[in-house]
Amino acid sequence: MYGDSPSTPPAPAAEAAAPSVISSPAGRRWLPANRWARRALYGVAGLLGLWALGWLAVPPLLKWQGEKIASEQLGRAVRIGAVDFKPWTLELTLNDVAVAGAAGAPDQLSVKRIYANAALQSLFRLAPVVDAIQVEAPALRLTHLGDGHYDIDDILAKLAARPQPAEATEPARFALYNIDLSGGRIDFDDRAVKRQHEVRDLRLTLPFLSNLPSERQIKVQPQLAFVANGSAFDSRAEALPFADSRQTDAAFRLTQLDLKPYLGYWPASLPIKLQSAVVDADLRLDFEQTPKPSLRLSGALAVSGLKSVDGQGADALAFDALKVQLAEVRLLQRKVHVSSVELDGPQLALRRLKDGQFNLLVVPGGADATKSEATGASPTSAVGISDAASAPRPTASAAAPAWQVAIDKLALHGGTLDFVDDTTAVDGAPAAVVRLNEVELTAARMGLPVSQPLSFNGSAALVGTEGLTPAIPDAAAPRAAAPRRARKGAATEAAAPQAPASATRSAVPSIEFQGTAAARGVEVNARVAGLPLALAAPYLAPHLVPQLTGDLDAHVGLRWAPPQAQGLPPELKVAAESLTLRQLMLADAPTPVASAAPPPRPARGVKHSGPLASIGQIDVAELLVDLRSRAVTVGKLAVQTPRVVVERGADDALMYQAWLRQPPGAAAPDNA
Repeated sequence: MYGDSPSTPPAPAAEAAAPSVISSPAGRRWLPANRWARRALYGVAGLLGLWALGWLAVPPLLKWQGEKIASEQLGRAVRIGAVDFKPWTLELTLNDVAVAGAAGAPDQLSVKRIYANAALQSLFRLAPVVDAIQVEAPALRLTHLGDGHYDIDDILAKLAARPQPAEATEPARFALYNIDLSGGRIDFDDRAVKRQHEVRDLRLTLPFLSNLPSERQIKVQPQLAFVANGSAFDSRAEALPFADSRQTDAAFRLTQLDLKPYLGYWPASLPIKLQSAVVDADLRLDFEQTPKPSLRLSGALAVSGLKSVDGQGADALAFDALKVQLAEVRLLQRKVHVSSVELDGPQLALRRLKDGQFNLLVVPGGADATKSEATGASPTSAVGISDAASAPRPTASAAAPAWQVAIDKLALHGGTLDFVDDTTAVDGAPAAVVRLNEVELTAARMGLPVSQPLSFNGSAALVGTEGLTPAIPDAAAPRAAAPRRARKGAATEAAAPQAPASATRSAVPSIEFQGTAAARGVEVNARVAGLPLALAAPYLAPHLVPQLTGDLDAHVGLRWAPPQAQGLPPELKVAAESLTLRQLMLADAPTPVASAAPPPRPARGVKHSGPLASIGQIDVAELLVDLRSRAVTVGKLAVQTPRVVVERGADDALMYQAWLRQPPGAAAPDNA
């Protein structure tokens, strides 16, 4: 019987199928005999080695080469504080990146941290695909040295000197996700106007941006916010920047932007200089290329606390608040549609200078200011006006449409107008002064070109006219009120209209008007109450020696129409339903009630007291003046209590000859 020999045991089938191991020469490293298992193990080991190599070698290599290449490209020293790279997640972090300033100045640009997380899609898309980009605490310092030069001119010149490709190439494709810039700040030192500007809390977020063909229809939603010189700005948008339509919807919000820090940039050639203003805005911008570009602007714009002065430093224009509601503004099509314009508390100081010019149209310094600004001496030349002037100007297209402007509603509340005419201040005579207060104005359907009738109405009160209309002295009262035997009660009838008329006189002179304006003409109806005629005294002084005083109440209408044919004058008619002149008096000086004023100057030596001439009241009704046909029609004329002192001097000259002022150098009239 044969048994199994221990020296030659049979090989079981299970053992034959088991994988065999190969001993390494050292006899301590064992590898699987299976080819694929060995390859997998090799791959894992190689990947781990590559990761380790990248983790150890990429940071110092990137720091070295990054600083070197960036410094060569910018012409400034570039520093990178630390580099961290995680090859297993493709995350790259740069800390304390800085670009040196010019000539030992502080760093031009510094960034606390830059983080980028690349995606594995970059490998098979052959384009950079980044899942996240974070830029923390970037700080930029910029200095304007004057004459259009900045402290980064050397960097710009270095970049401009780089060789450009001979042929235009297709832009590199990319896909960027979750772009976030936070904690940014900008310091701008403008030495030309001696102002420093600060931008703080700069925040820019961009969830997605890609020009890959498969993702061009995905909307980009950026957000930009910052605080500039203490004023907050915020904006949001949706856009398709790489699609054919270029569709963009953006919203901009500006809160309490104080313009004082920017007044140094106000053009010196303008006749008005801004002193202060605060701007608020909530605007929406829509753009689309289908196939012609379309740009639409809508929203609200407000300006408050505006103050300005003219070229002489005197007050010019100021208002409490201006609110503009934009319905739709198509800039490319030259169409502007404004829903409403509301102006509160405007104050306008209008002055006519001695040379006849108005203060709001006089440029400070005359032609010299304009010349200095064009040559770049003024702060406005800081952006390179000389370069823009030398560039070829586009010629206006003959087919370009004219601007179309439509304003649905215009309202002005609580306005004030001060008008001073220095041309009337001659030989010690005071200048003409008119002040309107409580000015109200509303208008509807305003437009250019005029397509429908414009309707408007308004009112104003005259202030500072106290004492301009003195009462007729009582010296004339006995003669006017004396009873006459021929007609009993005639004096009562003559005096009766005066009592209610004086009782109904407005305490404050006022003006009210309303009308329409269209292409076919203009029609205005106005009511005037208690208007002092003494306001015209400075304009009558060169022609009339005595002063004219009195009050005017009127209800008048004016109609103007363009010429009906070439060569014909325009139509101009003035109609007065009622016109009343009260307390008309011609005297050498205003005679206040119960005043001890010195007697007026007599005419050529004739001694008298009281006014030279006076009329208690003149009533005119149904008055029509046609200037084109030179015709005047009066329906009713009534004169009450007229009085005139008729005197003849020793030289046989009547009193009225002394009333008319003779031109300089003219000989006195000979009445011999």
